[in-house]
Amino acid sequence: MTQPYALNQYERAALLTLSQQEQVPAHDDGNRGFSKVHLDALLRLALATKVPSRTDQRRDDFRISDDGWRCIYGLTKAQIDSQSDRKPVPFRVWQWPLPAALKKAA
Repeated sequence: MTQPYALNQYERAALLTLSQQEQVPAHDDGNRGFSKVHLDALLRLALATKVPSRTDQRRDDFRISDDGWRCIYGLTKAQIDSQSDRKPVPFRVWQWPLPAALKKAA
């Protein structure tokens, strides 16, 4: 088993942005606290996926994956949405893959 990788502040900013928007353009460098390098890191960790851009057919956008949601909350988006009570609290440290103790707790 591989050691969990703790996301740095830029990867966290990128993942948080992906969790708040349906799609994020890779080429939009508008002062958002991260760059395409950090989106690519999330892609390599399988915390994000590429999707066709809605605005530029020559480029791809990024979207958070189920594993991205698990990295933040320990639950997929569908599991979060199915809860009738309040939204779960994000983990203090976002790392992937989740350590065994976090997998059991979630």
